[in-house]
Amino acid sequence: MSVCPYANRFNAFLNDFNGLQRRALANTTNFNFANELGDIENNENQFAVDLDVRHFKPEELNVNLNGHVLTVEGNHEVKTEHGFVKRSFTRQFTLPKDADLAAIHSNLENNGHMRIQVPKIGATNNTTRSIPIQVKPSLTNGTH
Repeated sequence: MSVCPYANRFNAFLNDFNGLQRRALANTTNFNFANELGDIENNENQFAVDLDVRHFKPEELNVNLNGHVLTVEGNHEVKTEHGFVKRSFTRQFTLPKDADLAAIHSNLENNGHMRIQVPKIGATNNTTRSIPIQVKPSLTNGTH
């Protein structure tokens, strides 16, 4: 016999509540960007980063270089009569000393996959500049 006569009913209520919570959360969209961003390749020929940015339009993305720090940012905001949705991320990568800073390029594919490649040649340039994003033509007509 339990010290609390209502313990079994309370435990049943908690189990029902947990089941409802699991079913409700199973129907939500997961926007956990931390797990989707940033596969890094660093070998003797290049430093490369692969990013999943499918939730952002090309004009909502920026890639910048400050010294040897590469920064990728995305900012998305949609306002409706019922409220707004805002998503953003910032990822920073310290480039290797032998990275060719003048030869950095980035590409954005139709599926929202961005690849930033930095060849290595031993250059030690220390400059600040913006890195242009090459967009596939069909991305400008599509919606995200």
